[in-house]
Formats: sequence, structure tokens, C-alpha cells
Amino acid sequence: MHTNDAFLHTRSGRRNPRLWVPKHLCLCIALALQGGAFAAQEDQPALRFSSDLFRDASGQPVDVSRFAHGNPVMPGQYDADLYANGALVARQTFDIGVDDEGHATVCLSHAMLMRVGVDLTLLPAPARARALQEEGDCVDPTEIVPDAHVKFDFSELRIDLEVPQAYLRRNPRGYVDPQFWDEGVTAGVLGYDANVYRNWTRGRADTEAFVGLDANFNVRGWQLRHQGSLTGRIAGGDVRQRYAALNTYMRHDVTALRAQFLAGQSYTPGDLFDGFSFTGVQLTSDDRMLPDSQRSFAPVVRGVAATNARVTVRQGSSVVYETTVPPGPFVIDDLYDTGYAGDLTVTVAEADGRSHSFLLPYASIPQLLRPETHRFSATAGVLRDESLTTHRPFVQGTYRKGISNTLTLYGGITASLQYQGAVGGAAILTPVGAIAADVSQSWSQGVLARGRGERAPKGQSYRLTYSYRIAETDTSFTLGAYRYSSHGYLTFAESERARSFEVPPPQTVRQRLQLNLSQPLPGEHGSVFFNGYLSSYWGRSGSDVSFSAGYTRSFSFGSASLNVQRSRAQNGRFDNQVVLSLTLPLGKLPRTPIAQARVGYNGPGKVDSQVSVSGTGNDEGTLSYNAFANYSRGHGDNAVSGGGIGYQAPAAAINVSGSAGADFSQLSAAIQGSVVAHPGGITLSQRAGGDAIAVLEAPGAEGASVLGGVGIRVNRSGFAVLPTLSPYRMNEIGINADSTRDDVDVLGSATMVAPRAGAVVMVKFRTERGQPVMLRAVRANGKPLPIGGDVRDAAGKSVAVVGQGGLVFLRSAPGDQVFTVTWGKSGAQRCTIRHRVPVVEAGKQPPIGAARVVCHGADASAQRPGDVAGLSHARPGKQANSPVQR
Repeated sequence: MHTNDAFLHTRSGRRNPRLWVPKHLCLCIALALQGGAFAAQEDQPALRFSSDLFRDASGQPVDVSRFAHGNPVMPGQYDADLYANGALVARQTFDIGVDDEGHATVCLSHAMLMRVGVDLTLLPAPARARALQEEGDCVDPTEIVPDAHVKFDFSELRIDLEVPQAYLRRNPRGYVDPQFWDEGVTAGVLGYDANVYRNWTRGRADTEAFVGLDANFNVRGWQLRHQGSLTGRIAGGDVRQRYAALNTYMRHDVTALRAQFLAGQSYTPGDLFDGFSFTGVQLTSDDRMLPDSQRSFAPVVRGVAATNARVTVRQGSSVVYETTVPPGPFVIDDLYDTGYAGDLTVTVAEADGRSHSFLLPYASIPQLLRPETHRFSATAGVLRDESLTTHRPFVQGTYRKGISNTLTLYGGITASLQYQGAVGGAAILTPVGAIAADVSQSWSQGVLARGRGERAPKGQSYRLTYSYRIAETDTSFTLGAYRYSSHGYLTFAESERARSFEVPPPQTVRQRLQLNLSQPLPGEHGSVFFNGYLSSYWGRSGSDVSFSAGYTRSFSFGSASLNVQRSRAQNGRFDNQVVLSLTLPLGKLPRTPIAQARVGYNGPGKVDSQVSVSGTGNDEGTLSYNAFANYSRGHGDNAVSGGGIGYQAPAAAINVSGSAGADFSQLSAAIQGSVVAHPGGITLSQRAGGDAIAVLEAPGAEGASVLGGVGIRVNRSGFAVLPTLSPYRMNEIGINADSTRDDVDVLGSATMVAPRAGAVVMVKFRTERGQPVMLRAVRANGKPLPIGGDVRDAAGKSVAVVGQGGLVFLRSAPGDQVFTVTWGKSGAQRCTIRHRVPVVEAGKQPPIGAARVVCHGADASAQRPGDVAGLSHARPGKQANSPVQR
């Protein structure tokens, strides 16, 4: 709140608890009322108070009429959460007013009404015209939306807006209107990952270095990206270094298609065809632009209600969705994806007590889509392979379409001058699981067939995917993929390489199988799993085989696991490993170190053992450490010990580690971070995640921590970078006011933004500087000011409310200040305080305790400053009785 600092909110990110004054300073009657002021539409009966209970020092009654409808608020700007029909919409500064009856009113901008979901076309004509006419201003939603209600809960700084469904757009859960997607500002970001590794072995020293770079430049929605790496090595006086450019491209959102356009170097999607690197252009669907409830497969629930009914959707014993529907047919098409947890049970509970249920089969595989949704990709360019002698252009397109709850069709083509490939298939949801099957065909001209001397080989590839969960036993079974390819089937990349080298195609996959199985055990006896992989190839005998199985269980003192792995490479040799692990927390405190012991068996006589401990060194989690000791027996006994320490600073993450054995030692150091160039300057930050980042600007709030980040603080220039945001989603961006200096207040310490992918968004916070001041105000006769008096500064801005015993808390600039206190409507119920606010030097605490000041009547303006008790600072003798504790 900006107009009444006497009531400082104490939730994290709201207000500084060091400056908090208990709400007991409010009128006693306010504590007995339900918190919050209500809009005029809230039909709350007025309360009446006896004037004999509240009188000032002269015996005159104090005006408490403004408390008749609850705990009142002063008009002004408040940092509050806006909830619309129970869902959080925004967290920012709102204008709060008071109508003639003392109810709180909320003023919302046209953009905020759109974010709430109000459909202006459904409003009555006069209200719609007013909303459009005042598009640049704010309006009271209860005045333009029929039957809308607003309640402002002052104690929670929460605004609840209730809007009838008849005036709302019907959007799926998690929907964010594209008009609120922020493309960000013109900015540049250079991310880096650098590490140096030095090893000493038998008197020989080797040094290796690696620097990974991710350079980004954004302007007007266009994003230029370059990724590369620099490697270097120094060994025996020989110095080698090399820079490899990985990808360079530019991209732009195509909002209408929920897709991204890309030009440059990138990769094909790889969902229907095998993916490969290319140079060219691409237009592809971006699932991130869809609401969470639309991104992956979930069935559409259809039914009929006879009355106003409650529809509940359960998966096992968990309720995953519940809503109320009117009589008639209903459709629920925004369930979240929980496809690996089993079938859905839909219960329709009628208003007259009747109820009926039905079962909806549900399993999920990547190929399935929701009904009436689609995904696509279109790519044109050349295969990116430096070893090729020729680069022929190609085109590729893929398309998937959800037909119904149980059927998704998909297909695609890849075409070049001497290669054609096609794929077609379907994904089906059945009562016994989800199945996808497809067939791929390839034709390769100008390629030698293996061992036959003929050209133009062709072939087919068949793929099957299956997923099912047995609800009765909670068993999850997934056939990740089974693929069989005939002798002549080639992918586009294989065909191009064989043609360029004028040799028969290399060994290509003949069949591949991937299987996953998991089974929780009854009670709290843990769970078991099995993963298997098999692959065989044309052109060589034998196959690659790998499988692993394990058991995991948690105990009151920690957890234990047993894992078995067996693999066979193409040389026919089997590798076996059995590992037993035990994890134990060394205490119960939040920063308790975690100890782990592991024993591994790798074959006859080969045993590895390790003990380690890791943890965090501070409450903020910015300091981490680990230490370990290994012992191996088999090819000679070998003991190794080492450890490391890491620090997450606001400008970078730094890690140092080392280890040593009988005949070697090594030391490594790494640093990760980003350099962000934005309209406000250049800011060093932690490593940007790549999806989207926010640059926070809060002048004067140096050292304040940023919500949602670890170790991120506002720097001396007033900037901070939050490096990981979720694109196309509402992200809360805020500053933890607990960590601000005493003389700085962050106004509107949290807001919400929805950045586009790769965007750099600027989030500006207004700050107010001033010394916290505690006054104990008395009248000229020495009696305390009446409780509930309104305190305003020389500009007429409400800055405080008088509490018990005349106690006043406010924030003010240093120097001679004048405050006016009003507690009634007559001129006699008004007085003036003159007080000299001391200057506090940087790094020092302001005076502790309440300064005694005298509030003079209407003629106080004639008083000389030297005659006003308020010009003296807090008396030492009074500090011990101050209610303020540091």
C-alpha cells in the first residue's frame, strides 16, 4: 500500500517485517470485524457503535462511522493479488477507492478486464460502449459487468472478483491470451559455460579447457541465436585449440498458427522421421504456446446432466477435475495429461441426489492428440554434414491430427532429387492401452545396394508403440518402440552419405526394441522396475543388448536401492554390474548433510565402493559442498578421494573441485553465467536458461533478493536478472521486501508477466525512499491523539493511521516535515504535527523508539518550530518502552 504505511503487510515479498507495526494499532473494533472492505454489491448489514465508547481527550465523540461496513481502507494504491472466480490473475498495484457508503471499490484497466476473461461483446450495449470509451483508463468492473461482485480483503491484500460465466470467454485451463505475450525489449544475452581441467599423472601435466557460448540478440520479436564451443588443450608443450560453430539461426513467433518460423541451422523435429541437422528454413508447431491443459493428450469427456449437476473426474482415488454444469449436454475438454496413471471414472451428481458414473479408457503415448487438435512441421534446406561432397536440397513435412478420443492419424514426406520417403500411421486408444503403429517407405536413387551391385534400393520400416497401466496392480508397461526395417530401407541422412561417398550404405538398424516396466509393491515396501533395450543391424552379426532392473525403498531413516545392469556390445562381450546404495540424512535440520554409501560389483574380483557427503552451507542455498572417497579392487587396488565446493553468486555460478589417487591428482574450476545488455545497461547474471529471462529494475533497492531465484539480488545499479522463466505462461516476478534497506520501500513488489520464448522482458518496480519514523503523538494538553485518526503529509497524501496511545508509524524524507491529523468532521477534530526527520548515514540504522510529538490545533501554523516538541528526536528514556523490536 502506498497511502497507509501504518498497516504494513508481512507476507514475503510484500513489506519489510523490520518495519512492521501490528494491526493492533488499528481501531479495536476493526479486530472484531471480518477482515476486508466490501464492494457496494456485497449486501452486508451496517454495524452501529455507541459514541460513548470512543471519545477524544476533550470528551468529544470520535467519528467511527467508516467502520460500519467492516474494516475500512483509505483510498489509494495497494499491492494486491487479483483473483477472478477463485483463480489468480495478477499480482500488482491496484487503485482502491471508497464509495459514498464506505465500501471499497476497485478500478481495473481495459487490459486487466481482458486478462480476467471478460468478453466485452457479451456486455449490454451501454456498458460495452463505456468500457471501450475508457480503454486507456480504468473502470469499476461492478459498474459495467452485470451482477459482478468485488471484495477487497485488506488483511490479506487480496481482491476477489466474481464475474458471471455468461460474460466470460470460455478458455481452457491455463490459457493466457496471446495479447499478453510479451516479446520483450531489444537486448543481447551472452551465456557462457567455462571450465578448466588440470591433471598430473606420473610427473606429466595436461590442461584442458572448454568454453561453451550461447549468444542471443533480440529486436522487434526477431531473435538471432548462435551457439558454439571453444576447446583447448596443453600437453607436453603442445597447444591445441579449436572453435566449433554449432548452430546459427533467427526465429520469430507465428502466433496465429501457434508455431515458430526459423531460418538458419537447426534440426528437424524427429517425431515421425529420424531427426537430422540442416541449414534452411522451418515452420513448426510450438506446444509451449498452448495452455497446459491442451499440450498433450487427454480424452474429451462428454455427458448429459438432468439438473445443475456436479461432475467429478477421478483417476484411481485422486480427483483430477471437478466442475458444475447446467442441465443438458456437457463437454469437458481441458483435462491435464495424466495418461500414465490409468483410466478415468466420471461421476455426474445431480442436484436431486441422483448419481451415475461411467468409465473412460485412458493411456497416453506421444503420437496421441486431443480431438480436433493438430501438429505440423515444414522444413526446406540441405543436410548439414561437413563430410559430404555435395549438398542436395530437400523438403520435409509432417502432420498429426486428433480425430476423436480414440484415434489420431499422422503422416509425412521427405523428398529430394534422388530420395523420397513417406510415413503413415495411426494412434489408437483402447480399453487395454494406447497403441501407435506406422509404416515408412524409402526410395534411394544412385545408391549402391549392399553386396548386390544394384542401384536404387528401396525398403520399408515398421514401428509399434504401446503403453498401458493395470489399475488393479498399479503396473505400468511401456513398449517404448519396436521397429523393424527391411534390407533396403534408408533414412535421408544415410542415403545422402552413401551417395556422396559412392559406397554401399553403412550398417543400418534392422530391428530395435525398447521396453519399460514399473511396479510399486503393496504398502510401503518400495517399487521395482525393468528397462530393456535390443538393437540389431544389417551388415554385421550379433546385436547390442542392454537391460537393467532395480528395487528402491524409502525408510524413516533414509532410502536404499539395488540395481542390476547387464549389457553386450557388438564385440559380443558382456559387462555386468550390481550396485547397492544407501542414502542417509545426517540429522533433521533443513541444511542437514546427506551421506551416501555405494558398493558395486563389476565381475569376478572387481569391486568398487564409495562413500560421500553433500549439502548446502547456508539457508539461502547458494553455497554447496561435497566430499567423497572411492576404493576399487580388481585391476590393482586404487583409492581416490576428493571434494568440491560451489557458490551461486548473483552474477555467476562458480565451482571448484579436486581429487587425488596413488599416482595422479587433478584440479578443476568452472564458471557459468550470462552477460545481459538491455536498455538500462549491462548486467551480469546467472546462466540464462534460454527460454526467457526477466530484467528487474528497482532503483535504490541494492541488495534486495529476487523471488524465485537462488542467490539473485539487485545490484548497485538497481538491476537484477531472473534467468529462467516459462514462456507463454504467467510468471510471478517479485522482490522480497524483507531484504530491502530500512530507507527503501518497493512499491508493488510483485507482478506477473507472460514472455514469449527467448524474450528479454523488462520489469520495473517503483521504489520510495524515506526514513521509517515512529511517533507518539499527543495533543497540547498531553493526552494521546484519538485512535483511528487519519494522518496526511503536506501534499495531502494519507500516510498513516493513529494507533493506540497515539502511536503513529510512517515513512518520510529527512528534514522538517508537516503532518495533518483528522479524526472527525469538525475543525476542532483536526491538528498539525511538525517534526524534523533525522538524516541517517548510509549503513547505519535509523533511531529506535517513538519520538514524542505535540499535535497542535488549527492555529498550529502560527507556532514557531522551536516550540514544537516534535522537533526533538526520540528521548533515550523512552526507547526502552518502544513497542518496535529489531
